[in-house]
Amino acid sequence: MRKCLIIYDTKSGNTKLISAMIQKYLESIEISVETIQDKKLKDMELLKVYDIIGVGSPVHMNSLAFTLRRKLKNIAKKKIDLKGKKLITFSTSKFPKKWDMANKMAVNLLKSTNIEFFAEFGCQNEPSAQINKIIQEKLKDI
Repeated sequence: MRKCLIIYDTKSGNTKLISAMIQKYLESIEISVETIQDKKLKDMELLKVYDIIGVGSPVHMNSLAFTLRRKLKNIAKKKIDLKGKKLITFSTSKFPKKWDMANKMAVNLLKSTNIEFFAEFGCQNEPSAQINKIIQEKLKDI
């Protein structure tokens, strides 16, 4: 069975809600999923045992949340090779389309790990039923 790790930061709870939606969908297609708040991820080498890595963040000042950004920089700094792994990025924002910037930043920070970018999505304010449809559409071929 394939394995996924979802690493997220959350302030209002919206990013955590999206991570739960992703988890529910992936488990429905028989992918084992673990979620962890970024502050609790200590062993970066742990990433190597997963086939899929999800990274989620609220948008703060047009950027990823500080603690998650620092965590991703550390993964790149340690030169952890994630070749053959797939990356999913997702973000939440109070403002339209700001989540796109945060997703791009996550992809750029992890480029040196050789991870394969697979999908991105996000939402403004609280996740709705529409985000569930987007998750299913974007992840159907994972």
